Amino acid sequence: MGHSRSERMAGREAALLYLFGMDFSAESWPGGFGVFWESDPLGTARESLEDSEEFASPPAAGKTPPGAEARDYADRLSAAVLRDREALDGLIIRALDHWAPDRVGRVEWIILRLGLCEMRAFPDVPPQVAISEAVNLAKRFGAAESPRFVNGVLDRIHKAPPGWGGGGAEEPAPPEDSPGDD
Repeated sequence: MGHSRSERMAGREAALLYLFGMDFSAESWPGGFGVFWESDPLGTARESLEDSEEFASPPAAGKTPPGAEARDYADRLSAAVLRDREALDGLIIRALDHWAPDRVGRVEWIILRLGLCEMRAFPDVPPQVAISEAVNLAKRFGAAESPRFVNGVLDRIHKAPPGWGGGGAEEPAPPEDSPGDD
C-alpha cells in the first residue's frame, strides 16, 4: 500500500505517542491501539505538519479516507516495534558509543526503536529515509541534541558490517497487514 509522506509522518508520530504511553505506564494501553486512536493522536500529528504539507486530499468514492493511511501505518509500526522490542533494544545498546543506556531519554529511545524498526522490517522504506524521519521526530519531540544523537546511533547500526546485527541476516519479519488490538 502506498502512503503519502505526510500520512506516514503522521503515522510515525502517532506510533511514537502510543509507544511512549505504553512505555511510560509499563502496561498495555487499555483497549489497545483502537482505543488510543480514538483519543485523536492524528490531531496532534496534524499540528506538526509544515505549512507546505497537508494530509492526503479527500479520496474519491471507494478510496481510503484521510487519516486512515496514517492509522494503518501507526498500527503496523507500533505493533512491529512491540513485537521486536527486545532485538531492537539489543541493537541500540550495542550501537551506543560511550553512553550508558540509562542516560538515553525515553523519547529518544522510542524514536530509535521506531527508526530501527523501519530500517529492518519495512522493506518499502529505504534505511536513509527511516533515519531521516527518525531525526525529524527527534527535532519535534526531543531535546536540542536529540536529532544528532538519533542520527549517529541509527547511522552506526545502518553502516555496521554484516553479522553485526544492524542489517545482517537476522532481520525481523515484515510487519503484518493488520496487527493491533482493535
